Amino acid sequence: MWLPIRALITGYSATEGATLSIQERRKRTARRVGFIAKAVYIGVQVLCLTILLQSDSTLGQAWRTTQATYAWSFLALAFVNFVLYLALCTSSPGYLPLSTTDEESVALNSKAPTEQVQVDLDADLEPVDRVQPLPYPTNHANYINLAALGRNPANEASRAEIPWWNLPNPGRWCEHCHAWQELRAKHCHACMRCVRRFDHHCAWTGNCIGENNHARFWWFLTIQGILITWGLLDAISAWNLHPVLDHGLFPGFKILVASVLLFVTFLFDWGLWIYHTFLLATGRTTNEHMYRRHGPVAYLQHVPRKVSAFDQGLLHNVYGICCAKSPGGYKLPPHDQLLRSAQIETFWDNRYYSCCR
Repeated sequence: MWLPIRALITGYSATEGATLSIQERRKRTARRVGFIAKAVYIGVQVLCLTILLQSDSTLGQAWRTTQATYAWSFLALAFVNFVLYLALCTSSPGYLPLSTTDEESVALNSKAPTEQVQVDLDADLEPVDRVQPLPYPTNHANYINLAALGRNPANEASRAEIPWWNLPNPGRWCEHCHAWQELRAKHCHACMRCVRRFDHHCAWTGNCIGENNHARFWWFLTIQGILITWGLLDAISAWNLHPVLDHGLFPGFKILVASVLLFVTFLFDWGLWIYHTFLLATGRTTNEHMYRRHGPVAYLQHVPRKVSAFDQGLLHNVYGICCAKSPGGYKLPPHDQLLRSAQIETFWDNRYYSCCR
């Protein structure tokens, strides 16, 4: 019983899975889960719309009478929501170019170091004796050995390693797709690509949310939230106008199903909308906000808890996401600037309360 269900979800059988690589298994599972999630999303939308049009709700009455403006307005909003959904499913979140070798990665990713660099990272460190290419680490390493930079090992008693985000050109190589990972980029194992300013992988769209489509994702949540709220109010009107016992169990059961589905999606959608509004307003991403204290976002572990390292103010954050092309090449502010920012009181963190850290 379990094996057919597992094969349906993962996209491969147990026998076939034993011959596939980990990357290929992840890729097939992500595609199959994405297909199932899309089918569920579209199915719920169509089911709720069909029930509302056939019921005695305000929308259903308008659809069956001459008050077609109300019904067509709702359908027009549903059409806009579906177009935004398709655009989000097919949009590029900001993929880093694929390559097969490190040299090709350097050519494709202009922000990767292509020249030899003289390193002078901290005032308390002696200058490098000779110029060498920087052996930048991969995405499985957070520190680089100073001896590899041409330093005299006898002079490195104070510390032998530095974090990669403190290098002159902060970045590292991705071991999976050989892309040059700048700050805030991350490899998505579902899409098998590195994404600039990675936020999260959305199972409902089968696509990543990143630098290029985060604003589109926010607008999609907004339009969908308005549509769901409208549909939920119509479902409630059907309960008020015609109780279940007036028309039998089945018509009332259909309205009950639509009401429950709309209420659950109402909470889910507006919860996401509030959270992503906070992220966009403060210059954060889901990946950075959720995993800043542990996990893969090591470059934020030294940042004070209530400070958003890449926050440039509300208007600039919103303009940069919605209207302007991001320049990329993110760099962390100096540590003393981060400490000063930690003393500033904001709406989110002040002497009276603190939230959304």
